Amino acid sequence: MLRRAGIQDIELNVVQPAHIHGEGKLMAPVTMSRIADALTGEGFATESEVQHILTELNHAAADSETVISLPRIFQVWGTRANGDYGLLHEAFSWHLN
Repeated sequence: MLRRAGIQDIELNVVQPAHIHGEGKLMAPVTMSRIADALTGEGFATESEVQHILTELNHAAADSETVISLPRIFQVWGTRANGDYGLLHEAFSWHLN
């Protein structure tokens, strides 16, 4: 996408947070608890299934032998060849809508 937008000198960095202790390990159970109503409301899971999953996620978070990671974060940057913002906006406008 950046090349099509005329960006040069493109660089990339990937970060994937992982936790062996602390609040970061609670991301999965917190996320599950916040989407529980949507899951049961749409019929993807029963309340019993959601509670079982929450229990297991909390057990995993409490286990000092378990590593819990978050999604990868991609950071991409570069420089504009001619300072034309229009082309850059056009290349990424699908993402802004």
